[in-house]
Amino acid sequence: FLVAFALAVLAAYGLDAVLTARHPSELGAVPRRLGLIVAIGMVLFLTVTLIANFARRPMATLAMAYLGARFEEAPAYYSQRLDLLFKLFTPVHLGVLVPLLVAGAGLALVRLFAVRRIALSLFLSLIVGVTAADLLYFGLKYNTFVKPELIYPSTEATTFLQQDPDLFRVAPVGEEPTDSGYLLYRDTAGQPSFPYRALGPMPPDTNMPYRLQVVGGYDSIRLASYQEYLQLFQPRPGLNAVILTHYDSPLLDLANMKYVLSDREIRSPKFELVFDRGTKIYRNRAVLPRAFIVPDAQVLARGDLVQAALRSPHFDPRTTVLLQEEPVKAPVGGGQGAASVVSYQAEEVVIRASVSSGGGWLVLSDAFYPGWEATVDGTPVPIYRADYAFRAVPLPGGTHLVRFTYRPLPYRLGRWISLATLLLIGLLLGRSGWSRHLRRPEPQGRPA
Repeated sequence: FLVAFALAVLAAYGLDAVLTARHPSELGAVPRRLGLIVAIGMVLFLTVTLIANFARRPMATLAMAYLGARFEEAPAYYSQRLDLLFKLFTPVHLGVLVPLLVAGAGLALVRLFAVRRIALSLFLSLIVGVTAADLLYFGLKYNTFVKPELIYPSTEATTFLQQDPDLFRVAPVGEEPTDSGYLLYRDTAGQPSFPYRALGPMPPDTNMPYRLQVVGGYDSIRLASYQEYLQLFQPRPGLNAVILTHYDSPLLDLANMKYVLSDREIRSPKFELVFDRGTKIYRNRAVLPRAFIVPDAQVLARGDLVQAALRSPHFDPRTTVLLQEEPVKAPVGGGQGAASVVSYQAEEVVIRASVSSGGGWLVLSDAFYPGWEATVDGTPVPIYRADYAFRAVPLPGGTHLVRFTYRPLPYRLGRWISLATLLLIGLLLGRSGWSRHLRRPEPQGRPA
């Protein structure tokens, strides 16, 4: 992401330099240097291509020897990865030719404009056209024009889950991964072939088209607190795609895991088989709702102490919530109650809660993160980090309407800065147009 952003900024600076140059001499040797860089790049690519094609076998042997000493699944996985890598280094591979052609076309247009062979309007049109063609070539593979239901068809299993009106999470369960965190996929003969992350019947993020929430999923940047929470019961949850193989932890009950999706039988009195047509779906009998009332709180100043308490077999999230800071105004405690989610949106959650005298804590098993704000009956209240990864707010006795809203300060500042910038640009454009109007010469009358 940072490299792409930096290249876009550098491209903008370069285009600005080309457009503001009044004479080709002001660009100096820039076009020639760019041509030299492209030529060197092509020579290096051809050199690597020749080496990769003529020395493919010894290079692959060395690579497999190194990988085989580090990863047990190297013969089943990395041999295919190496094949794909070698296929990239062929002179006719579009993945290499297209970027070189785009770079050459851009360089040629800069050169033609610098020597005044083409007009400014034509130069800008061609630059935009080349850029659009490059983006379309890249993006069509990811943004297809196929109907979503053809790629993500409704199945009996997804329909069954969608019919549940409650707010819940599901957990697709796979097999136990190897020491390196990968899973060996076995073909019909039982032989290891292509390994993949422990996925189970629903690969990461394929739940999104069906509007199903999962315990894991895939994210290139995962919250550290949630990752560490998963590691309390899952030895190797994965860095990007969460791998769940230990599905019977009470910490998953706290995370609102109501259903487990599995390709194999689960024998546990905690789970009830509720669907068995291809994919097996088990209902968690001990699941906690997304929002619930806890009568008492315990403050543990350090995260490692909270983790140790969560691992304890005596910890019961129904009776005690673990906080990491002293509450400003804590309820007396001991109150019992219930909570129901009135509205659940990406940036706002509304909950109606009733607590008996003495008050208690409303726990919402959504991720604790800066930027979330809470009000109780319209009055702002602090949000506390609950059970290491979630949110909690104190409640006095009675019936209350609690509203969680995501309003991060950087977003609000960015919005006002963007509006101010647009206003400033509008004023400058208006001033420039008015100045041109004032400088316009008066029409001369015809001589008598």
